[in-house]
Amino acid sequence: DPDLEITTDQAGPQGEDKSTAKYKTDGSESVNSMRGTDVKSKAGWDGDKLKIASKLDFGGTEITLDQTWELSGDGNTLTNTLKINSPQGEFEIVYLLRKQ
Repeated sequence: DPDLEITTDQAGPQGEDKSTAKYKTDGSESVNSMRGTDVKSKAGWDGDKLKIASKLDFGGTEITLDQTWELSGDGNTLTNTLKINSPQGEFEIVYLLRKQ
């Protein structure tokens, strides 16, 4: 803390995609690239939850991404809630990662 690096590996029909994003959890702005587009983010702690608010301009369209990361009390489940707001509407994606 305050340096945070998140590396994501995804596999899908278009193939594999690996990305790394770096944040400062002190609320200062960080800039990362998402498929060639700059994403401006501010990260910070809200109690024991990590919140990351991001904005990007995708072809003249502003999109906002609000993430909340939370570890369960027993340390076995990490929940990442991602809220996406775009001209096409609002979406929410929830990832549950359980320790085995």
